[in-house]
Amino acid sequence: MSKSIAIIGTGYSGIILAWEILTRTDHQVLIFGLEGTDGGLAYSSTDVSHLLNVPSEKMGFNNANHGDFFHWVQANMGSVPQFSPRFYFKQYLIDCFKELVNQHPTRLQIIRQSVHNLIRNQRGFLILTEDQKNYFCHTCVLASGNPAYTNLAKLANPHIIENIYEPLALDKISSHDRVMIAGSSLSMVDALLSLHQKKHRGPIIAFSRRGFLPHGHDFSHPPVLIDWSNQIGTPWSSILKRFHQELKNHSHNWRGVIDSLRPYTQSLWYGLNTAQKNSFLQHLRPYWDIHRHRIAPEAHKIVSNMLSSGQLKIKMARMIKIHGNDPCSAFLKPRGEKRIDEYQVEWVLNCLGPAIQACLDRPLMKNLIQSGLGTACKTGIGLITDPIGKVSENLYAIGPICRASLWECIAVPDIRIQAEKLAKEV
Repeated sequence: MSKSIAIIGTGYSGIILAWEILTRTDHQVLIFGLEGTDGGLAYSSTDVSHLLNVPSEKMGFNNANHGDFFHWVQANMGSVPQFSPRFYFKQYLIDCFKELVNQHPTRLQIIRQSVHNLIRNQRGFLILTEDQKNYFCHTCVLASGNPAYTNLAKLANPHIIENIYEPLALDKISSHDRVMIAGSSLSMVDALLSLHQKKHRGPIIAFSRRGFLPHGHDFSHPPVLIDWSNQIGTPWSSILKRFHQELKNHSHNWRGVIDSLRPYTQSLWYGLNTAQKNSFLQHLRPYWDIHRHRIAPEAHKIVSNMLSSGQLKIKMARMIKIHGNDPCSAFLKPRGEKRIDEYQVEWVLNCLGPAIQACLDRPLMKNLIQSGLGTACKTGIGLITDPIGKVSENLYAIGPICRASLWECIAVPDIRIQAEKLAKEV
């Protein structure tokens, strides 16, 4: 029997799930997303210096056309770089979405409104949108994507750039201005690439609690095959102990050992209890992030050159306050120290990235939790789901909102796998 399936979100998670459902079933699909949000936040940057962290040849829309992105870049942009700009991938996703609409004009309906609540009834759900309309569906899937970036300052300051991804956001920075960057992870790398592209020559200070920087890809190391299945259901301390042993077994090829975890990561994470997950988030996540989410070699080279030249300095510190503007007085407390250091800078850039705990702060998520349709994980990083993404009866989730149960659900390959499973389930 044909059903009406609603998908809330038009980022990658929502689009690929719509494709899977329309391809595998005869269901009707309603997909909700505001204008300009197609493709999702992760690929929203228009700066061509901001690169994907995966080689172009390994990116694709679905499992049936793995690597199709390479051919799209070749046809639309000419030469194909080893690591393409994220902007290319967003345009590719938009083209895939348009093709999906053209292929299924009677079965796919796009509703350009944000959803603020769901009400369960005997047949399914009523979907309430911001324009006070409601829509019916038998089954609903939450595909709300990454949370928005958290502001650095409580009060507006013209010399604090809260969103480095806004077009022309960094054009206000003169070539010799002093710049401070809050955060030292992937968003910081994007800011540095933009500044490098603009031939910035001024000093740059970046800070974070641990001062860690993302590692770069290095394809000179051979792949490693390891069976991690006997670690499922064990605490992460046991997995870490096994990891260190495997490093010794494989000549300290940590990239290969990390990558060998990929087929098992979801099951390993699902097997941890809440206390173990909280412990991982507090103690191990910063180490995981810099080793797992590696950056393009050319991006890593630019950051390394900035460090070796002295233009870029990394501080282990937290921000106490920012006072004034042009210049700003930024006050940092070094880690493990009692003193507070003052820095005079022209600009402060917010590169803290999306706060994963903010995914439950959206009005829709608050309403779902309050009504009992969804349950927030005590980790604070998402809804509790089963291994496929089921939240409650006829309500599912896909992508980052599942991170409490499915840790790698932010990566394209894992989202593709989840979309395929959900399409068979709904």
